[in-house]
Amino acid sequence: MNGSGSSSGSGTKGPAIGIDLGTAYTRVALFDGTGEFRMIPDDHGKPAMPSYVAFVGSEVLVGEAARKQAVQNPANTIFDVIRLIGSSYSHPLVKNEILRWPFMVVAGENDMLLVEVHWKGKSWQFTPVEICSMILIHVKKNAETNVKATITDVVMTVPVQFNYEQRQAIKEAGMIAGLNVMQIISAPAASALFFGTERLSTSSGFFNIFTRFRSVTKEYNMIIFDLGAGTLDVSLITIKERVCRVRATAGHVHLGGSNFDANLVYYFLHLLNRDGHKDIKNIFRVLMSEHRMVFEGAKVALFSGINSEPMVIGPLYNNQNFVFSISAEEFNSLNEKLFKKCIDTISACLGNAGMEAGMVDEVILAGGSTRITMLQAHINNYFKGKELNVSSYLETSVACGAALQAFFLSSSCYERVRCLSLQNATSFPLGIQIPSVMNFCIAKNTTIPTRIEKKIPWHYNKGKLLVEVFEGEESLNRESKLLGKLEFSGVPISPNGRYFNLCFIVDANGTLTVTTGESSGGMRNGITLLTYNIEVSRRRVLEALHYKEVEEVSKDISRTESLVEIANSHKRKQIREKQDSSLPTGGDEKSKKIMGQSSRQHVDIEEYSIGIDFGTSYSCVAVWQRNVVKIIEMSMAAVQPVHV
Repeated sequence: MNGSGSSSGSGTKGPAIGIDLGTAYTRVALFDGTGEFRMIPDDHGKPAMPSYVAFVGSEVLVGEAARKQAVQNPANTIFDVIRLIGSSYSHPLVKNEILRWPFMVVAGENDMLLVEVHWKGKSWQFTPVEICSMILIHVKKNAETNVKATITDVVMTVPVQFNYEQRQAIKEAGMIAGLNVMQIISAPAASALFFGTERLSTSSGFFNIFTRFRSVTKEYNMIIFDLGAGTLDVSLITIKERVCRVRATAGHVHLGGSNFDANLVYYFLHLLNRDGHKDIKNIFRVLMSEHRMVFEGAKVALFSGINSEPMVIGPLYNNQNFVFSISAEEFNSLNEKLFKKCIDTISACLGNAGMEAGMVDEVILAGGSTRITMLQAHINNYFKGKELNVSSYLETSVACGAALQAFFLSSSCYERVRCLSLQNATSFPLGIQIPSVMNFCIAKNTTIPTRIEKKIPWHYNKGKLLVEVFEGEESLNRESKLLGKLEFSGVPISPNGRYFNLCFIVDANGTLTVTTGESSGGMRNGITLLTYNIEVSRRRVLEALHYKEVEEVSKDISRTESLVEIANSHKRKQIREKQDSSLPTGGDEKSKKIMGQSSRQHVDIEEYSIGIDFGTSYSCVAVWQRNVVKIIEMSMAAVQPVHV
């Protein structure tokens, strides 16, 4: 990936696009507003770009170029990064994955997961977010070349079982890549948007979307079964009166096509062991890196129920080659446990909604791994012979659905478009622990955006309140995720004196904000849980890619620091004016000097919050204090308060 990081477009703002950042492939789609979807090809002209990043010589290769050299450079070629995003090094599933990856995964500070490569004569460590951002920078560049305009606005998809931290990590990767992530939606929800919308027409000069369900007043229930290379997503989608609602979800973030690859490798190792080759553990990584493509090719044939052609694997022991073949029957037997997991996930999804298989109107398959003939037979049997919707859009429906949602969010004629509105849902329950009692505030599968208030007993409020926010089924379960610890001061008490209110707000992207009621003393009364230093990561990524944008990032940081100083200066000016106005007319200089020092000290200790909208053309700074927001102009002119 060479050259300047400057836009490949003409400088004009381009359309909003949908991005399906998959485990194995990344797909990008565009809905042009005339009823047509368009897949944006990669720089090799292919509709899907391998989600690979490689560090070679002095270059960073992304996509097909990275994949092609993976056999020669396995330790410095990164793939399956979606399985790493938002996870910790000590997580049991990650530990298991590390054993089969040829690249190095190490533990960073606070159990952070890092990818380590040897590049340009030294060791480099990157976070999964930074690796994802490199893929997205390449995607952005390809899209801009294709549409000949600057691409900024995107809708991105994530696996349905991604937790809060993982969803935020994907958003942060987009921000590092210079994208405005308008919304993050689950992959099945994106598929539902696409399949739930009939082919568009341009009759009467504007779109006529959604003729299929326009007059439907009873609920139409769809199961979206999406099995990709790395994740399984199952969602129950209910459509009624043009509203597409995610009613229930289930899935696995470590179950996909790569698990079928691994089972083939395990079977091959079993045959080697049976034939007397005992030292097989040390060659597992070799097989998964140097011969990965061979096993993937065999898997594709086996998906269709066809016996694989003999495969030549090697050289392995003493430069010896091995011939390996497997029948479709053996393949199905090997993967029976995986098939059962898939069916159990469908059952769990329906159970979460309190529904039975017979209440489902349509079953839609998405993701390349749903091509497995035996898996389709299992699903068909579970739904008692119901015909499955297996379309030619198996692998593109997610990206197209994201593109449709991106168009809806960015279109100025949204009200004229007769379309589905998407209502997503939480994948996990959210709760608080104060100090050791768990209170669930937002249930699993709650439609978002949502706002829920929780009354907290007064006896927990002892001046300062420590609230621990969890995501998961149980607070003490090791699978539950501590999202953050929030400390509130001066919490107001309700009129009856026994409770105070704690408010959970989840927006359409799943971003969580926790607030109390209005607090005294100007103390901060709420917090949005964000965890990443975007500018630092963006600088690191662009430096690695040799982009000239590094200079622009430095300018951006300097401009941001200037905006903060403007806000601080404005605050100091306000306080000085207030202090000076209280001085007696004609007061001596010594008194004024003392008061001036006092005001400067007051600035240092008084709490207030600054918000910065760092735009492309203009930037805006706002100061929040005592529930009043003031917009500060660059000219330092008078400001207009906005009460909240």
